Amino acid sequence: MLGAVFLTVVEQALSSYQVLAAAFFGAIMIVVVLFEPLGLRGRWLKIKIYWKTWPF
Repeated sequence: MLGAVFLTVVEQALSSYQVLAAAFFGAIMIVVVLFEPLGLRGRWLKIKIYWKTWPF
């Protein structure tokens, strides 16, 4: 659900740049798949684990 909201916001922000929007949208998708295979939920889980173990 977070991913859908993020992609909708990016699409709306880049709606005025038709040619650049498709390339940028594709680049975002590739970067997310490469570095965050679980998507935004995976990032959320990492943040939760970090804050639970924060004082080390």
